[in-house]
Amino acid sequence: MEKLENTVCDLIDKVSVNNVSQKETRCSGEESTCEHDTELRRVRKIRKEQADFVTDQARKIKAYQSEIDHQQTIISSKNREIEELNEKIQSKMQVISKQDDELHDLNTLRKKVEKQDSVIRSNKNEMEELQQRIKNKNQYLEDKEEENFELKLQCKKLAHEKKDDTPYTVVTRKSNNLIEITNDENSEKEPTVKLIGSSILSHVDGKRMSGLNVSVEQAYTIQQAKDYVNGSTSKPDITVFQVLSNDVKSVQSDERIIKSMEELVKLNETKAPNSKIIVSLPPPRKDNPKWNLRQKSIASQLEVLFHDNDNVTCCPNDNLGLNGQPKPHLYRDNVHINEQGTRMLCGNILRTVRKFCNLSQPAHRNNNNMTSNNNFYGSRPRYRQQYQRY
Repeated sequence: MEKLENTVCDLIDKVSVNNVSQKETRCSGEESTCEHDTELRRVRKIRKEQADFVTDQARKIKAYQSEIDHQQTIISSKNREIEELNEKIQSKMQVISKQDDELHDLNTLRKKVEKQDSVIRSNKNEMEELQQRIKNKNQYLEDKEEENFELKLQCKKLAHEKKDDTPYTVVTRKSNNLIEITNDENSEKEPTVKLIGSSILSHVDGKRMSGLNVSVEQAYTIQQAKDYVNGSTSKPDITVFQVLSNDVKSVQSDERIIKSMEELVKLNETKAPNSKIIVSLPPPRKDNPKWNLRQKSIASQLEVLFHDNDNVTCCPNDNLGLNGQPKPHLYRDNVHINEQGTRMLCGNILRTVRKFCNLSQPAHRNNNNMTSNNNFYGSRPRYRQQYQRY
């Protein structure tokens, strides 16, 4: 722009010089006027062309300058946008870096958790192995004690045979816990008990129920129990029903289940009029909280239903649980009881039978076949007495 202005100024100076020269030439004489006029017109034409050129160039320069200013404004705006984008990129990079750190911490924690989980599984496996070993040892100990007990019985029997040549004798119950020796033909008949129930009775050994002649029949539902009673010809002194555990899982209503149980009791009274009936209530379960609450509700209603029936009573089994939940050491899973749970269940049934039928608990033999219970076991541990009989 400055160069263009300098050029215009130079042209104007030259024009001024030419004007001065023309004036001097005009003063030199009139005779050359025509020649000078011609030259002057030529010079004026040149000046006009030069002025137009300069004006056109100035206009173009101004337009170029405006375009340059506009482009500079755009460039400045783009630079600001680039700076803002750079700031956003930096902010995102910081967030990503922070997330990477958090991810690294999470991975570290995950590895620690996996390590702890591995340790827990290892400890659990060791505990299971130890529990199995303890169980095997306990079983081995029980077998040996049982064998020892049988040997003691054989020794006592041999000693008795050497002292007495009377016929084979059996033990009869006496109210004062003493033992009376009688001949087979005069022995007292033991009450017959029929246990009818589901798989909860699978480990029950009727021979271990002292003073009772017990048999066990499988019936997984109330309907199966009805079918058995309907087709049976036996008339036991006492009938025990251990059902309901599977019926509470069915779609039947509580009222329908209670009605079915009442029908079962009436059917048994029809088939065996002289048979006492015991409804053994289901023990607590943990497989489904709803079923556990349902069977407790049904059990309570059955107790109310049979309360005034002199021929029917209920046997509660709440002691197999605590606060309505199963005691883990009495169960082999969330529903089925183990050997120890079976002993407790049979103990409940035995107590109910003896109380309901006014039966005294049979006494045990001693070395002299009479009086004390304790001498009979000698050094035998007390818990083996519980294992031998329910």
